[in-house]
Amino acid sequence: MSRSVVYYHWLNVNISPSRLFTFTHGRVAYDPNSRTPGRLDKTPSVASVVVVAFTAGSPQNDLVSCMENILTSRVNDVLYYDVIITPSDAIGFQLNRRPTTSKLSPDPFVYPKTIFLDRFLFCNFVLTNEKRALEQSMREEIRELVKHKETLTRFNVSIPR
Repeated sequence: MSRSVVYYHWLNVNISPSRLFTFTHGRVAYDPNSRTPGRLDKTPSVASVVVVAFTAGSPQNDLVSCMENILTSRVNDVLYYDVIITPSDAIGFQLNRRPTTSKLSPDPFVYPKTIFLDRFLFCNFVLTNEKRALEQSMREEIRELVKHKETLTRFNVSIPR
C-alpha cells in the first residue's frame, strides 16, 4: 500500500500530504423554522477515520444509511448535522458492530464499491437539506396513498342484489 500512496502523491504533487488521508469536519445547526441556512455550531476539527457503529438487526445495515443516522441528531426543534468542510482524497471507515441480544444470525453489512460523499459536504448543505425535505414529504405522501388504497380495497362486504 505504501508504494501506491507514494505513487499517487508523486502523480499529484500539488496535493498536500496531510490532505491525502485527513479531512476537516464540523457540526451545523439548522432550525427548520428559521429562514437562515445552517451555521457552523462548533469549531472545525481534523480527522482521518469515520467511525460507523451499527447494531445487527437495525434498519440501517448499509454504510450510507448508518452514516446518515450517526451524523444527524435533533435537540428540540434544532437539527444538527456533522458535515465535511474540507474533504480528503481517501477516507477510512472503522466499522463497529454493536452486540445484540438476539440469537438470530445478523444481516450482513452492505457497503458500496463507490461512495459519493456530496450529501455530507458543507458546501452542499442547503441543497442536501432541500432534498431531505423533499424525500420526507414524498415518503409521507406514499404513506397516505397506501392508507387510502387499503381503505378502498380492504372493505369487503357483499352487496345484495
